[in-house]
Amino acid sequence: MSGKETTRDERVQIIALQDKASLTWKEIGRKLNIDFHTCQKIYKYVKINRTPSNKRRSGRPMLFGAEEKTELLAFVTHNKRTRRLQWEEIIAEVGYSYSVRTIRSVMALLKYHKRLPHKKLVQTIS
Repeated sequence: MSGKETTRDERVQIIALQDKASLTWKEIGRKLNIDFHTCQKIYKYVKINRTPSNKRRSGRPMLFGAEEKTELLAFVTHNKRTRRLQWEEIIAEVGYSYSVRTIRSVMALLKYHKRLPHKKLVQTIS
């Protein structure tokens, strides 16, 4: 179960099983399918902070929400003309105040990578 965040209900169950049922950490872990070290850490955290809730997400908030991402992808992939627009032109048409780098990284997260064709080299015969 590595990497899975525990839900609030699971954390409340850990507290109840430890305080009310007086089960051992290994029994609690087996019952809830959570590592017993994780159960101990959750119990300790709840006793110190007096809440079974997770901490708020830290860091800078995302610029694009899920809805804006889908709108941008729909606009870019709508037709041949919009697929071939440069990033600056997309920003101007949609009316975003974001940088080209931001738009490009959001589109990369959506698995869209614009590949501009290179100009063909014309060979002259002398």
